[in-house]
Amino acid sequence: MAIAPLAWAAWSDHHTRRVDRRVWAVLIFIGAIAAVWQVDQIAPIHTVDEYRILTQLIIVPPATGFLAMVLFRTGAFGGADAKALFALGLVFPTPIEYALPALSILLPIYRPQIALIAIGFNAMLFAVLLYLLKMWAQNLRRGERGLDLLMTEKVPVSKIPETPGQLRWTDDTGESNTLDLDALRMYLRWKNVTIEDILQHSDEHRTPTEIEAVYEIDDGVVYSEITTGHPLASEDFDSHENPTIADRNVAIEKDDVWGTETFLDSITHTAYGASPDDLRGGLEHILTAQSVRIQPAFPLIVPLFLGVVAAVTIGDIIALSAVSL
Repeated sequence: MAIAPLAWAAWSDHHTRRVDRRVWAVLIFIGAIAAVWQVDQIAPIHTVDEYRILTQLIIVPPATGFLAMVLFRTGAFGGADAKALFALGLVFPTPIEYALPALSILLPIYRPQIALIAIGFNAMLFAVLLYLLKMWAQNLRRGERGLDLLMTEKVPVSKIPETPGQLRWTDDTGESNTLDLDALRMYLRWKNVTIEDILQHSDEHRTPTEIEAVYEIDDGVVYSEITTGHPLASEDFDSHENPTIADRNVAIEKDDVWGTETFLDSITHTAYGASPDDLRGGLEHILTAQSVRIQPAFPLIVPLFLGVVAAVTIGDIIALSAVSL
């Protein structure tokens, strides 16, 4: 039951790095029903195996929730990734085993004691294979070395609007800086301008005295080629082709370079912690470089989904590989 909503979440995450929050409610409901069903199956509890299953039902979900919260607070996981991990802790707290009558076999092939751990290891393996190795190989082909090779990739400035992640650069003082590209997209949409507009008319945008019109904005989501007309698309797929004007003739203070302070004051969103100086620094950096370094925001729900599929069919891939050796 959990495979279908998780598959949709992975598809949405791949295209927009956003997932409709309703999918987590569905998975939590499935997890609650599954927990009640498992308790009913083992009651009354007498054997060691039954006690172990009950213990896992009690311990694994809250432990997973705590881990998800820590990963989110430290910035290792985004909000959707943390919710996915918590939901999986509810759905898969105990060992998985089921039969395929047509083939007369039991799955998974290598049965893990705690399904969530197998899912986690499988997901890490898929994340390395799908994203990190690909990024490292591309960086090596470009002749890059050092920590930048492991953590970031070079992206043309023109690709920033369609790239999720964090812009990283070093300023003239040697200080390292970061800017969430979602915040930069929000700023561009607030002014209804493109990166090309910024590059071609930088002086006009850097020192404006007034902005003729500013627009209502979203949360900086990367727009997908798939639109809300698709039967599976949520509102995160809305490309906002006809933005709505929020205000006209907005005055900009003389010392508000790029109008970033006015922008942040006019929105209710936190802009992912970006300050006026962060936005100014990012905009100035873009003007001086043909390509920039981005720490990618990978769609981690995709490897989590693949980890689930592998766990319910193969089991723990890493443990199985070790046993085979």
